[in-house]
Amino acid sequence: MKYLKSFFVGTMLIFSSAVFTGCGDYVGKEKTHPLFVKAGASRAAGNYKESAQFYEDFLYVCPKSPLAHLELASVYGDNLDEPFRAMYHYEKYLELHPNSPDAMDVKKFSDACRKRIFEKLSADYVSTETAKAQEETARYKKKMEEYVEYSRKLRAQNEQMKEMIRSGRFTREVSVRPLRTNEVKPADNDPVASGTVTVRTAQPNPKPQVQPRQNPAAAVQGERTYTVSAGDTIGKISRKMYGSARHWPKIRDANPGKVGKNGQIRIGVTLKIPALGGSR
Repeated sequence: MKYLKSFFVGTMLIFSSAVFTGCGDYVGKEKTHPLFVKAGASRAAGNYKESAQFYEDFLYVCPKSPLAHLELASVYGDNLDEPFRAMYHYEKYLELHPNSPDAMDVKKFSDACRKRIFEKLSADYVSTETAKAQEETARYKKKMEEYVEYSRKLRAQNEQMKEMIRSGRFTREVSVRPLRTNEVKPADNDPVASGTVTVRTAQPNPKPQVQPRQNPAAAVQGERTYTVSAGDTIGKISRKMYGSARHWPKIRDANPGKVGKNGQIRIGVTLKIPALGGSR
């Protein structure tokens, strides 16, 4: 009966305040209202839920009180960790008192509540499977970064090998050991990743050695042969073999039936080139 009587008295007090006192009478004078006083006393005593309830009761009487919304938002946000309710009352304060000198700070408080709401929702909805998926994603991301770094180093190594081959400056075999990382396992049939790659650099084409030109006019020991090619004449052959075209009769006389009387020759015929002996 005692608690019922107290509840009845409190209800009648709220009802009578609502009937006989307008909300506007307490805007700016909230601290004189019994409910507002009880709300502050309860908060000071650490009874935060009771304090919030007294502020809610006061807002039932005077819903347009910016100060009541601000105090209630502070209790919900700072003491009860209910960011959604706190954000609502911060926004109501800004709506009712947009030109307040504290408006910028209150906006920051509201934004902090939004962030806290996101954190709480994230924590509530991250299941065990989600946590495993995130861990797996992080592991694969790390492995991908290692592969990217390995690929970059391997490309640099390949470019170095190509440059060595193009330069032709090396005449020895160059052994290049492939790069390795702890995460990279070479395939069984991968010759690059399974061992040492031996690269023989290209050798530069040797310059044709020019034989020192001998004086064909000098005495030639022994008999030689010459096969007639297109564009040859008996005089040209004599110049090639003896150094002078004037010896063509000697070639003619050494090849009866193959050279005409006036030195005519046929392509493909092999001629004997006799030695000049002591004559020039």
